[in-house]
Amino acid sequence: MTGRKAVLFKELICKGAAWGVAHPTLGMPSRRRRIARQETQNRVRAQVAA
Repeated sequence: MTGRKAVLFKELICKGAAWGVAHPTLGMPSRRRRIARQETQNRVRAQVAA
């Protein structure tokens, strides 16, 4: 590719890469606090039962 098409293509790639750097957590699973709380509750229940 040469000329204007190449410039536009390069611009799209660079913009996409810059956006990805600015938003690094997009697509990553969110924190699940419920699971952490449940594990803590299970430990407390185990200690009470012991």
